[in-house]
Amino acid sequence: MVDDVLPLTLTAIKSLVFRLNKKRSELSRHKHSDQIVLLFQEPFFAQQSIPAVEHAQPSSVSAEVQQKVVVSAKPKLCVRNVNKKLKRKDEKIKEFKSEVSALSKENHGLHSCLATAQRASEKNRVALSRLNKKQENVIIEKDSQLLKLENCFDVRMELLEKRIEDLMCEVEIVRNERDQLAERLTEFESQTLKTKKHKQLYLDSVRQCCMELMSLNVSTQNVEKVIRSLLQHIAGMNVENLPKPSTLIGMTSEMKGLACQQLAEQLTRTKDLTLHNDGTSKFGQHYGGFQVSLPESSYSLGLCEMLTGSADLTLKSLQMILADIEAVAGDGIGDKILANIKNTMSDRHIVEKKFNGLLEDYRQEILPSVVAGWDALSEEEQLNLSSLNNFFCGMHLTVGMADCVLSTLLEWENAYFDEVPSRHVLARKTEPGIVQLIRTACKALSRHGCEKSGVYQHFTAYLKQNGVPHNPLATFRGNRFNIVFYDAGALFFIAPLVNDFFKNVWQTPNQLLKAVSADLAVPEHLAGCKALGIINKVITGPLWRVLEDKDISILDMNGRFQNLLSYLDKWAMDASTVVSGNAIVFEDFPPTVDAIYECLFAPSEYDNIVEEILTVLFGAFSSLLTRLVGEHLPDGKYDATNVSLVAETKSVPKTNTISERDFCTAGSLPQGKTKCIHFITRSFDLVLQQQNC
Repeated sequence: MVDDVLPLTLTAIKSLVFRLNKKRSELSRHKHSDQIVLLFQEPFFAQQSIPAVEHAQPSSVSAEVQQKVVVSAKPKLCVRNVNKKLKRKDEKIKEFKSEVSALSKENHGLHSCLATAQRASEKNRVALSRLNKKQENVIIEKDSQLLKLENCFDVRMELLEKRIEDLMCEVEIVRNERDQLAERLTEFESQTLKTKKHKQLYLDSVRQCCMELMSLNVSTQNVEKVIRSLLQHIAGMNVENLPKPSTLIGMTSEMKGLACQQLAEQLTRTKDLTLHNDGTSKFGQHYGGFQVSLPESSYSLGLCEMLTGSADLTLKSLQMILADIEAVAGDGIGDKILANIKNTMSDRHIVEKKFNGLLEDYRQEILPSVVAGWDALSEEEQLNLSSLNNFFCGMHLTVGMADCVLSTLLEWENAYFDEVPSRHVLARKTEPGIVQLIRTACKALSRHGCEKSGVYQHFTAYLKQNGVPHNPLATFRGNRFNIVFYDAGALFFIAPLVNDFFKNVWQTPNQLLKAVSADLAVPEHLAGCKALGIINKVITGPLWRVLEDKDISILDMNGRFQNLLSYLDKWAMDASTVVSGNAIVFEDFPPTVDAIYECLFAPSEYDNIVEEILTVLFGAFSSLLTRLVGEHLPDGKYDATNVSLVAETKSVPKTNTISERDFCTAGSLPQGKTKCIHFITRSFDLVLQQQNC
């Protein structure tokens, strides 16, 4: 509205000025022209810059302005009236200017508000744009989630449909089991258990039961009696015909056939196998045994009689056992098993080393016919496939240490004593007095010792009366590894009680007890027992536990053997750390602390001699270790391990004790089955060994 009024007012002013100028020109022609000129030279006309007035009249003006214009248009106009008129016009102009200034400020404020509104509008537009974009992203995300949910729903539906199918199969299986249970319930109600199907063949469950009983060392004469007794007294049932002894003897061939079939399936589908072999003599007959180790389990190939233990006959015995497997599983199975063998594990007998060479040569002959594309392989690849990794039993290291003790202590005693203590009737020229004391004490005082001259029962009772809950001595019979070192520490622990027993309780000794008493009277013998007992606690005992730990691989023994060798070289110069009880070879397998440990490492009058003996033995052990485990020491064959060697040796155990267990099983069979033929014994051996593995 203000913008509309302002142009109208200016138009009226311009019109008025135009009329005044016209009046001036008329008055200039009269007598008051000088005054009129002065009037028009007043500051208003001098200072104001008024544009030329257009002759066109405004289209519309306010009533007040039109009245003022009419009054000014009167024909009679004097100077006083003009001055008044001008004065009023000046005042009006001032008012108009003031109003224009106010309107200008208001207009400026409106422009500022408009700019602010425009900026706010721009912000709102940007925010709206962002909101729209965000909404679009949300819509896209929701669409994506919806698509994923649809896909998940489809997958879930497929899984549910598959689960329904599996459940339907399980329902069918349960129904079949229900029918079988109903049939068996009918048999139970009739109090008679059927053992044959179609009145010809025995049921598989009956055959399996008989085989398991025979593998548990139940004789063929007693299998039928055992089954009938169990069913009558436990289940309250009678049973029909059961296999007779003659039928059971025939089942032994089935047992062997099943074992051979299992071997064929397992050993032909597994690469990088480890072959074990060993020999022993029992009851005047020499036997050879072969076993195979996989990464997670072990199997026995079998035992066979051998005329001698030569390497040639050992290889022929292996070929014969593989031929038995081929007779059951098919031709070529034996060669496939040999092709999968990559490692060997045995003791360090010279025959075993020669056998490893013969076996490697034989594998090189059969590999071209077994390995597909042999001729296309490079010479290096053929050599890698045909070569064998030969490892040796770590447990036999303790046996080597025991043998080293015999020779080393015998030399030490000859050099130490100016006159060797008098030998009793049980003394051996090739045995040092220290080991002689340990052997005779165990024979006299331990369980399974001498039945004629031993006093195990009386001595054990005496130990309990004096606060020792059990007899710590172990017999040499049936114990081979570490027995000398263990019994030495046990004997040193109970030595004071042994002397008191002979002096105060058993005063009528025989030759065996006299020998023990005489050897106990020699201080150097007791010092030797303490030294060997310390070796058991610090070296051989922890080493045994390391070898039995299944989480430690054969290649992990490299660092442990090297660590042991460095300690042996150090202690060969000064064994005082060992005598004081501050020596630990394997940090993760510290010595076992018990009463014997406390006794061995307590200060005693024998410590100077003990330190001397240990120094000598540690030097000998260092040479022995370098010779026996040189492959695992720096610059040895297996020291620089690589990824392929680690993969090839996953199936290699650290010991060959599986062969020892098989010989133990075979040795117990003839005692309980003295009349069984050799074929049956071999079948029992194989099945028992498969179950034990």
